[in-house]
Amino acid sequence: MLARGRLSSLILWGPPGTGKTTIARLLAGRAGLEFAPVSAIYTGVAELRKVFEAAKARRLAGKGTLLFVDEIHRFNRAQQDSFLPVVEDAALAEGEPVVPAPLSRPVERILFVDDDSDFFEAGKQMLMGLGYEVVSHDNSLEALAEFEAQPDSFDLVISDMAPKTSGQRHADQYRSYELAMRALGLAKAVLEPGGGFVAKIFQGAEFEEARNAVREAFSKVRTIRPEATRDESYEVFLVGLCFRPTIS
Repeated sequence: MLARGRLSSLILWGPPGTGKTTIARLLAGRAGLEFAPVSAIYTGVAELRKVFEAAKARRLAGKGTLLFVDEIHRFNRAQQDSFLPVVEDAALAEGEPVVPAPLSRPVERILFVDDDSDFFEAGKQMLMGLGYEVVSHDNSLEALAEFEAQPDSFDLVISDMAPKTSGQRHADQYRSYELAMRALGLAKAVLEPGGGFVAKIFQGAEFEEARNAVREAFSKVRTIRPEATRDESYEVFLVGLCFRPTIS
């Protein structure tokens, strides 16, 4: 869609935490559109009308809107009907020409690893649509072998890095911590100064230890819990910015 310069409606399906909101945000950012998220559960007709009016105002000012509707299958008849005049008026971004912002750097090469067949293809196509060269694997051992053979040829590695959960909260927290620390060790071995590191980790007894380990290697550390995270989830993103290599 981005290559054609035109967005159309999409249905993103998948379990919670698989990146549906992230994909929508990336599309909006790449296309230069305002990202407007709403929930079919919590957003009534009055709130929807406010979102639509804001979209109309942006359109008059020359900026489009990407409307992201969470839990769309829960819309009632009144909510559905409120969309009709807006879609007919083309206030939203559907069908409008989009000029992708040019990359301000040479094409970067990404190693993308995911064993979920549905997300694997969608993630690969999304990254390619953003202008990156993508080397993809659905087998972690094959991906590791390729990386070890030519580690300097990749600018970024994206992996789902999901530990096999057991349902035992404390055990799963420790497995998540252990996997994140292994990923941190790999990042420290290959990152250039100023590089970044992101890991999704369960908050548990070892979380502060993990954050301190990231602090030792990066000038800035952030803990991020996305807005779309389920209330019952205890997963967060641990982010390290401005890598400082250890001088031996």
